[in-house]
Amino acid sequence: MASVIELEVSAAPVPGQFLVRVVRSASGADSTATMQLDPRTYVDSRDDLETAVLASAVAGRRILSPGEQRLRTVGQQLFDALFSGAVGEAYRASAASASSRGERLQVVLRLDVPGLAAIPWEAMYDAQDGEYIGITDPLIRHIPSTDAAPLEIVPPLKVLVLVASPEGMTALDVEAERSKLSQALAEPIADGRIELNWLMQATWEAVQDEMLSGTWHVLHFIGHGDYDQRTDQGVIALVGDDGGLHLVEADRLAGLLNEARPTPRLVVLNSCQSGRSGTQDLFSSTAATLVRRGISAVAAMQFSISDAGATKFARGLYSALASGRSIGDAMGSGRVGLLSTPGSLEWVTPVLYVRGDTSTLFTITPAPAPSARPLEGQTRTGPSKTTLAVIGGAAAAVLVAIVILVVLLSSSKSEPPTTSATSAPPAPGSTTSSAVATTSSSEVVTPPLSDQGTLIRTLAAAGVDTSLPGGNTELATYLANSEYTPYPAVASALLDAIGTEQLRRPVAIDAIIWDYEVLAGSPPPNRADLVDADVLKKAVVEEYVSRYGGQVPAFDSLLVRR
Repeated sequence: MASVIELEVSAAPVPGQFLVRVVRSASGADSTATMQLDPRTYVDSRDDLETAVLASAVAGRRILSPGEQRLRTVGQQLFDALFSGAVGEAYRASAASASSRGERLQVVLRLDVPGLAAIPWEAMYDAQDGEYIGITDPLIRHIPSTDAAPLEIVPPLKVLVLVASPEGMTALDVEAERSKLSQALAEPIADGRIELNWLMQATWEAVQDEMLSGTWHVLHFIGHGDYDQRTDQGVIALVGDDGGLHLVEADRLAGLLNEARPTPRLVVLNSCQSGRSGTQDLFSSTAATLVRRGISAVAAMQFSISDAGATKFARGLYSALASGRSIGDAMGSGRVGLLSTPGSLEWVTPVLYVRGDTSTLFTITPAPAPSARPLEGQTRTGPSKTTLAVIGGAAAAVLVAIVILVVLLSSSKSEPPTTSATSAPPAPGSTTSSAVATTSSSEVVTPPLSDQGTLIRTLAAAGVDTSLPGGNTELATYLANSEYTPYPAVASALLDAIGTEQLRRPVAIDAIIWDYEVLAGSPPPNRADLVDADVLKKAVVEEYVSRYGGQVPAFDSLLVRR
C-alpha cells in the first residue's frame, strides 16, 4: 500500500475554526488540531488567482513573478492552517517514513464542509521544505463511498474522447485538439498501450450509443464547462440536435455515463471550472458529482487551462496509467508534464476526486503470446493471422539472410559496380506515396529501419492499430522489407485511402492484410500501386465489423475528420 496521510476536516463549534483529524498516516500517528481559516477569503480571490495561473502559461520567467508570488502566499497560508500543531508533526513524520521507503506521500483530504471544497488546496506550499506539496505529493480529494476494485485490462487502455463545440459558444479548434492529443500520445499508441477513439461534436444520443456499444476504460471530455451559481452545480456543454448548445448538469451526465458496462473507471474533464465547487453543496462540482454517482475517479480543472497545458497534462496522465501507475501517481505525472513550460503555474489547475479509498484503477495484464488479438463474434480455423505473420516474417528474415550472403559472395569475386549501375537520388520535388516509396518491379527500395518509427506513428494517427506480438520492432522489420512482405505496400495504400481523415475506431493492420488475401484470393502485392484499393477498403470494413459488430454501409462511413 502507498504511503498515505489522510485528513478529515470538519466544522468546529466556533465560527472560523475547523477540526482536523488524522484518519490514517504512514507514521502511524493519530492526531487532531484546530484550523483557523476563513474560506470566503479564498473563494472571493479565485478569479484573480485563475488569471495569474492562466497568464503564467504564456511565457516563461526566471524570477518569481507577481502571479507566483500570489499563488505562493495563498499556498503557504493554506499549508500552515491545515498542518498546524500535532497534525503538522504527523505530516512531517509520514513524509519521512515515505521517503525511507522510496515512496511519495499521498495526501488525502476528506472535506466535510462545503465552503472548504471550493478552496484550491492543490496550491499548498511548504515553506520549510520550499516545495508545493501538490507537485511533490499526490493530493486527492476523497468522496465517501465504497471502494471500487481495480479493473483488469489487457492493453490497450481504451480512451473515448468526446469533443463538443456547440454553435453560439466560443468555437474550439477541434481538428487542432485532435491532432495535438494524438501526436502527444503517438508513442504509447504505436506501442499498443493506449487506444484513442474520437466522438466529434458529441450529442447526448451519440454519447449514449457509445456507452451502450463500447467498452471504455477512460472518458476524456474536450469542450466547454461552467459553474452555475444559481443551481450551485457544475455543467458541461454537449451539442444539441440543431447543432446548438445543450447544457448538461452533473447529475444528468452521471446517469448518461452509467449506461456503460462496465462504467468508465476514470473521467477526465478538459473543460473550464469542471472541478470547481460551490459554497453550499459539498458535492456540487461536476467532478465530485460523477464520483458520488459511481465513477471511480475524476480529473477535472478548477481553473481555465491553456490548450497546450491540457495536452501536456493528458500525455503525462495517460502514459503513467498505461504503465500501471496508481491514479495518484498518474495525476502527479500529469502535473510534471505541465512543469515542462518554464514559469507556468498550470500544474495547480487539475484536481482529482476519488471514490472511497480507491488508489489503483486498473490491473494491466500483458497480452498473451503469440495470439495478439482474438476476434469478437467470429471463429476462424487454422493458424491465426498473427501466427501466419510471425511465420512469414521469420521465413522472410531467413530468405533475406541467404540473399545477402549470396550477394556478398558474388561481390567478392567481381568488380565494384559502376556509377551508372547505382540508383540515382530522387529528383528535387519528387514525392513518395504516404511515406513508403513505390518503385518498378525491377527495383525495390527498402527504407532503413530508423525511418519506420515515423511511419508507425503516422499509421497510428490515422486510426490503424499497429500492435503486433513483437511490438514496434517486429512491425518495423516488416515495414522495412518491401521485397518479401506486403506490409509497406498495404501501409502506403491504407494511408492513401484514409487521406487527411482518420478511422473512427482502430483496425489492425495484420488483420487487414489477412482479409485482403481472403477477398482477393491471393496475398497483397508488395507494391502500393498494385494494391487493389476497392479490395483493401472492403478488407478494412470486414475487419471493423468483425471487431466491433454492427453494419457498415461503406468504407467512407468509417472515416472521421482529424
